[in-house]
Amino acid sequence: MILLSAVEEAKRLTSGHFYKNYDSYMDQDWARSKSELIQILDVHKSSSIQDGTFHAVSTYKPVPYLHSAIGLKADTTGRRGKSNLDSRMASYSSVVIRLVEAGGDYIPLISEFCKCVERVEEPDSRKREVMNCWDLLKKMVDEPSLERRGVFEVDKYRSLTNGAKEYFEKNYELFIREQLNRISPTSQLGPTDNIELVRRFIECKTKNNNGSYPPEINKEIWQDVPVWALIFYLLRCGFNREAFQVAESSSVSTGGDVVPKDVVSKLQAMAQQSDSDRIQVERSSNTTDHRNNTGHESDYFKEAVYMIIGKYDYKRTIPTAVSKSTDDWIWFRLCLINLGDSQRRLEELQQVITKYGPAHFCRNKNTLLYFKLLLATKQFELAIEYLCGRDIDGYQVEATHFAIAMYRYGLINISDSINDPLLKTASDVMHQKQKILNIQFIIKDYSRLFRHTDQGVAAYYYALFLIKDESIFRTFIHDLIVETGDPTPLLGSLDPSPQKSRRPGFLDKIVTDEIQLSNMMVTAAREYEKRRCSEIAIELYFMSFELHANHFGNESLDAVNDLKSILRITNNELKRVMIHGDSDRDQIISMASNKIKDRFHRDPSIHKSLVKSEYETFEQLCKLTTFFDLIRESKWSKALEMMTSLRIVPLGYGGAPARDFKKLDATIQARISDLMNATMIAIYNEYHESKRRGADRVELDDLREKANAVLAFAGMIQECVSRDVYARLMRMQVLLSE
Repeated sequence: MILLSAVEEAKRLTSGHFYKNYDSYMDQDWARSKSELIQILDVHKSSSIQDGTFHAVSTYKPVPYLHSAIGLKADTTGRRGKSNLDSRMASYSSVVIRLVEAGGDYIPLISEFCKCVERVEEPDSRKREVMNCWDLLKKMVDEPSLERRGVFEVDKYRSLTNGAKEYFEKNYELFIREQLNRISPTSQLGPTDNIELVRRFIECKTKNNNGSYPPEINKEIWQDVPVWALIFYLLRCGFNREAFQVAESSSVSTGGDVVPKDVVSKLQAMAQQSDSDRIQVERSSNTTDHRNNTGHESDYFKEAVYMIIGKYDYKRTIPTAVSKSTDDWIWFRLCLINLGDSQRRLEELQQVITKYGPAHFCRNKNTLLYFKLLLATKQFELAIEYLCGRDIDGYQVEATHFAIAMYRYGLINISDSINDPLLKTASDVMHQKQKILNIQFIIKDYSRLFRHTDQGVAAYYYALFLIKDESIFRTFIHDLIVETGDPTPLLGSLDPSPQKSRRPGFLDKIVTDEIQLSNMMVTAAREYEKRRCSEIAIELYFMSFELHANHFGNESLDAVNDLKSILRITNNELKRVMIHGDSDRDQIISMASNKIKDRFHRDPSIHKSLVKSEYETFEQLCKLTTFFDLIRESKWSKALEMMTSLRIVPLGYGGAPARDFKKLDATIQARISDLMNATMIAIYNEYHESKRRGADRVELDDLREKANAVLAFAGMIQECVSRDVYARLMRMQVLLSE
């Protein structure tokens, strides 16, 4: 009974804990969803208050957006609806935006990208992997020195592999401190206690259970520690100066019996090398095999040190006891690169890494170890290609921004065309094979994820090409403006107020040259014109006219060409819709009367005299549109009055109608058959209506004379009139004569 009571009590407590935790989880989930909903609603808000004034805001216009969760300040972007940028993408994009806005000013790009990883919420293991890769690249380019000089150009005399070696050395030092911290705190050790730090590590790592060192490393002792182990681990941590101090002290105290003097001199040369210089150690002519002098069991630490300083052939097998991890192995190989022909040795190391590939180095598929090895051996193009292939693991964001950093620092060879493969091999001027990366495709493919919702952010990514190739930027921006179907977020919009001023778009922040901006508008307008998006094209031409007029004057050739393009598009649209009642007819007519005629009349900067013939044609087409409306409404007399005033189809025998016809614009000449047919229909119906209401003979004769004039005019320009229309005109004229 007691046992059953205990079970029931435990069951009750378990259920209580479950529902308590479940309610807490649901509350947190609701708070998170509510926060996201508020942000979305903020993006779609219909109004805002700025400077104490109420302003209407469209979701298709640049509006402020916030990424407070990741520390981004509010900015104005070409956003349309809900953003497709997740927190990681938005965090990286904030750095790209600051990089472009900085212009030629230097910012520590790799360090800023690394901070983005810290801000984003994701699994610690993944975050640590990515941060390690950024730290490696930062060490290779020596970003702190570039920041001091304020340039993006990596020193051509600096060995990038030395930077990679320093990264692995610093990581090993942190590993030692972490290991010792588990046993006893090392916080009391200052920066000058590196020897003591390594001594403690050796005692913990190499001593047997009985407190003695293994016999193979216990042959040469200095101050109760194996001297070669101490020197090796000091070199492994990058403490070259301390390694020389130990070697010198032990050589002096033992008369050179423990550490030979030539080894001391080589360690001294390594200690005196500056961080930016390449370590070049001449191989000793005395390549005596250390293992032959010390018996069957050799001190593998001594063997390793001899290989590092160049006393042994660099192709010798690395002792497994000092190369237990991939980091140890790559560090050792990087040390050997700088002995002799470094370029050839680097190429050999690159071949070894690519030969084994990711299947060997990354048996755990979630790791980025193979990517790190490619970085450390300066195979930057291959590294980006490999990371792009890991898109299924969610590494497209990282691949894109690693490529951007390498492109900005000039570390990669880039292709000239976006149609090239992602990675290709080509020969340089010295006929050496080199990898070429298609970074244009990488950035454009990445921007497809969000360019329809965040046009401004996509424009900033494209602006990265302004530094080295402006034509790529122009091409990408043109495609972005056209494909999204709404250029206003990027190029701005026209203010409908009578004062008329262009509202700036997002590109005004990136492109400071108004002429270049107007050229973008004209190019986009032509493309929209081809796609028969006439209203958008006209608005772009109006904005281009404003920029050209401000820069060159109202009467400049570019400004006049913009006005002519506006009238040409409008005239062609009116010609298309004025006869038949298309679905978009009312919209086009409204555009012609409101956006074109009103602006030409209200805007003092537009001189109609500069486009006199085009504007006269525009006015004639507007009246002809009204003429056809009267025909459809069966208002025959008013239609004939309008045609009489237009003097396009002559309704009398005065003047030279054929000569006047040749002066008409081609858009009107193309519709002359329809105009004569409509005019004759109006005459025919007006004649019969007049006859029914008992009109006098003079009025009826006048209508017959008008019909004869139309037919005579058709005979003068018979080559421009279709046979069907000409036959119809003759038939109606005959009917009127009966």
